Amino acid sequence: LDPFIAVPSQDAPDADFPTVSFPNPEEGAGVWTEAFKVADARGVDVCIANDPDADRFCCAERSEGGSGSGWRIFSGNDLGIMLADWIYTNWRANGKGEGQEKAAMLTTNVSARVLQGMCEQEGIRFEETLTGFKWLGNKALDLEADGYKVLFAYEEAIGFMLGGTSVVDKDGVAAAAVFVDLVNHVYGRELSLQAHLEGLYAKYGERLYKQGYFVIDVSKCAEVLGVLRQDYPAELGGVAVKAVEESGQMITFRFEDNGFCVLRPSGTEPKLKYYIDLSTKSDQNVDIDKVEDNLKLLLSL
Repeated sequence: LDPFIAVPSQDAPDADFPTVSFPNPEEGAGVWTEAFKVADARGVDVCIANDPDADRFCCAERSEGGSGSGWRIFSGNDLGIMLADWIYTNWRANGKGEGQEKAAMLTTNVSARVLQGMCEQEGIRFEETLTGFKWLGNKALDLEADGYKVLFAYEEAIGFMLGGTSVVDKDGVAAAAVFVDLVNHVYGRELSLQAHLEGLYAKYGERLYKQGYFVIDVSKCAEVLGVLRQDYPAELGGVAVKAVEESGQMITFRFEDNGFCVLRPSGTEPKLKYYIDLSTKSDQNVDIDKVEDNLKLLLSL
């Protein structure tokens, strides 16, 4: 790879973060404006970013079609499956996984199920935890104590934990280093990251994924969810509900092929958050927007 090119307007520390409204690459295209300007001027096709304390990592790639055609900002789920596959590929290439050595990977209960599909296909132990690296890290330690080699863990909010680094937490610096190695490999094969990602989804199963929130007073969350608990639906937006799970104020609807819809109040804001994951394997034409609209009607929000 060519040497990194820093973004001059964001290179020096400034606690006011004057170039962005909120200094987190998860916040969308506006956070990338300065980086894209530099990339366009220098003919660069890939941008990477960390948040201020460098525990989160994100990446964007120029859309296929050349300069001026826009950028694809990869989601946490996109980056998660690309990192997981690359880490596992190298682990196996180094002769690991033979004999008694057992691999494990983890994600949270609100992240897309593509990692679960990969683990099931490759024979990797898969575990799901509640949101946050407190849960992922502690579960990873439990697995290591049981003789597993935890290769990777991630959450959809662009947090990634790499095995073998002794950091039992999300680490944006390590994630960036490993991902750049992947970029070098992918571009060496004359592919784009987008094309590489599409190949992984074709191999492990593409998912429809959506997250959002309803603005609601925190004091009313329990009341709204209580009404829902009185009569759980048999389907959401035409997708059959296979099971319903409750954990505190969190409600999870389970669909076929590991799909889900999770509802949970925010711990810090007046929001009721939702996360929807659907399989595309079914013969039925699933519509994730219909699931979202049906959810809103059920909650009368």
